[in-house]
Amino acid sequence: MKNIDYVRIMTDAKNKSGKTQQEIADATGYSVSSVSRFFSGKMDDIPTEFLEDMAACLGLSMADIFAPAAQKAPANQEPIVELLREMLSTREQEYRDTVAALKDKHAITIKELKEAHRDEIANLKKEHERELAGLLKAHDREREYKNKWITWLFSICLTLVVFFVFILVYDVFNPDVGWVRRIGAVLFGKAV
Repeated sequence: MKNIDYVRIMTDAKNKSGKTQQEIADATGYSVSSVSRFFSGKMDDIPTEFLEDMAACLGLSMADIFAPAAQKAPANQEPIVELLREMLSTREQEYRDTVAALKDKHAITIKELKEAHRDEIANLKKEHERELAGLLKAHDREREYKNKWITWLFSICLTLVVFFVFILVYDVFNPDVGWVRRIGAVLFGKAV
């Protein structure tokens, strides 16, 4: 998804929440200039951590942010996209609940919490990435299995067609053999 999509989604959420850029900067621990550059669309290569912090501050999940891109996915990817969206929203909710609980308990910014609990967050992200890789691998295996069956069936059909064309051509050039009549007699019970 392009940065402009992130900016549009986040700007809509900011406008609905009524928060100022200063309030967002205070809550996330980022500078006002970084927040301003983000909302003006001038921030290139937005770090995932920044995006997660902004989303949490504005009450969005990563699934909310990725939903427009997922809606543009090809039809054959819809089930896997839906599953990924559900996983993202579940993980995001766990993340937001954890951050909110820690913030209530310790009264520090999201950025400070992430620094203090960097290892726990890194482990959660690794676990999520492993689950995602496993799902994608299973999906690829299923598709590969289906492709093998299609290839096998196509090979059998092609072999049969080639065989019958060979019999017809041979019978045309050697009418005394009469393979077509013999096959017709076997298949239909009478000579053709």
